Amino acid sequence: MSQLVVFELGLTGLFGNTELRQLITIGDDDLDVYAIRPHLYKHLAPAGSVLMQIQDANQKKIKNTDTIALSAIASGAGSESFYHGYVRFLIDIRLRRNTQYYLSLQSTGYTYGAGAFVGWCNDFSLRKAQPDSYVATSNGVSAPLDFEIWGRRQVIKGVYP
Repeated sequence: MSQLVVFELGLTGLFGNTELRQLITIGDDDLDVYAIRPHLYKHLAPAGSVLMQIQDANQKKIKNTDTIALSAIASGAGSESFYHGYVRFLIDIRLRRNTQYYLSLQSTGYTYGAGAFVGWCNDFSLRKAQPDSYVATSNGVSAPLDFEIWGRRQVIKGVYP
């Protein structure tokens, strides 16, 4: 049996109540990022929007993604009570090799409530293989927060980097 461990955005704890962060270290090559896909959990219908922010190792903002309304996340039929899955936040940024960054989930117009909330799922069980492009570091919990980074790589015929 698998467990779904969720860190609720806005619940006082891991990083205070304004954001959830995941530390990553870029590998030996620069990484041209196209999208960040955190594994989010939405319970009932919280109001507001969320965005992802890239921060440097000192937690200073480098770049934000566009915001996504919580009402737009899995708003189809049958999704009224909850949703959990990867949510795509588009971003165009180059992350430098051998450098640490934070991926930060932030909100606007959102207040945590026990009845309706959004959170970031822990990469607790059924782990994926870790890609060569980055390494996620545990935040003092049992495992890193679950996410995917989609990158771009220039392909030249006959050459593979």
